[in-house]
Amino acid sequence: WSRLTRKDSMEFADDVKWIRDAGASLAIKKRGCKILDLHDNIELLKLQMEVYVANQEIVDKAYRIVSTQRTKIQDKTLGWNMVPLGYSRNEGTDKGDKELVQNEDAPLVKEIFDKFVRTKNISACVPILQRARRYQDGEANASQKMVKYVLRNPLYIGQRVWGVDGKGKHHQIRNEKTTQLTSKNRMNEAVYVVDYTDRIDPIVSNAVFSMAQKILDGNRKNASAIGKDRKYKYASKVRCACCGYMMGGNTSR
Repeated sequence: WSRLTRKDSMEFADDVKWIRDAGASLAIKKRGCKILDLHDNIELLKLQMEVYVANQEIVDKAYRIVSTQRTKIQDKTLGWNMVPLGYSRNEGTDKGDKELVQNEDAPLVKEIFDKFVRTKNISACVPILQRARRYQDGEANASQKMVKYVLRNPLYIGQRVWGVDGKGKHHQIRNEKTTQLTSKNRMNEAVYVVDYTDRIDPIVSNAVFSMAQKILDGNRKNASAIGKDRKYKYASKVRCACCGYMMGGNTSR
C-alpha cells in the first residue's frame, strides 16, 4: 500500500501491469489481504480511486508540514534538529537570547575555512576536522565529504536557509529533486535565506565564506568537465573509492 500510494495514475497502472505479466498475485493488507483479480478492470478502477484518495491525503499533509516549516523559519521559531560543528545549544546560561553558542570546536571551523581558502585543497582540511571533539569521540568519521558540509553551511555566517535539503515524492520542499548538499551553493539555491545573527554568532566572515563558495563552485564545474573532450565511457562519472575525486580520461604513451 505504501508503494502504491506514492505513485501517480500512470505509475499505478505500470505496477499492476508488471505484477500481472509476472503471473504474480496482489493482496493488500489494508484491504484484508484478499487476492485481487488483476484482470477485473472494475476492481482495479476501484483500487485506483482508493490509491488516489490516499495519495492526495499524503500530498495535503506534506504541504501543511511545509507551510508550517516555512512560517517557522521566517518567524525564527523553527528548532534545531542537528547542531553544526562548532556550536552547542544554549542551555539558558548568561549568554542572552542566543539559541546556539560557540563551543571549543569553533576555532577549528575557522581554521578549516582559512586553510581551504588558502590552499583550495579539501584533503588538507581533513586533519583539522579530525581534531574536533565529535570525531575524536567516534561519533562520526572525518572525511572530505564532512569538510564540504562545513564549508557549505551558511550558519557559520549567521544565515539560515530553507528549501535546499532535498524533497520527498510529493515535492515537500521544491518542485525538483535536489541531492548532494555538499555540491550545492545553499545561499544561491535556497528558497529563503533568513538572517539569524541575533540568534547565533557567526564563526567566519562573509568574505571568507563567499570565497570558499566560489572555489567550491569552480571545483564542481571543473570536475564535471574532466575527460569530456576524450572518448572514455566513464569519464566524469566514476569517483575514486579512496579520496572521492572524480576520475577522468587520460591517454599515456
